[in-house]
Amino acid sequence: MGSNRNNYSSGLGFASKVGVEMAVSVCIGSYGGHLVDQYLGTEPWLMLLGLILGMAAGFLSIYTAFQAMDDGNDKEDQPPKP
Repeated sequence: MGSNRNNYSSGLGFASKVGVEMAVSVCIGSYGGHLVDQYLGTEPWLMLLGLILGMAAGFLSIYTAFQAMDDGNDKEDQPPKP
């Protein structure tokens, strides 16, 4: 039962990490674009560009997190080297 609880906690932690990384990336991109828009007077175009770049950064972060998780699982499945 303890192992199942650790797997659940680990999965919950990973899911929250992915969600927070996506949200923070989108917020930083949008806000950065908004600030530059205000400075240059080009509203809303740079905010939209920042939003798109933030989403791309969030997806890249999620992709690398899944790759790292998958690499960790592959190492566990392999027998130890002599």
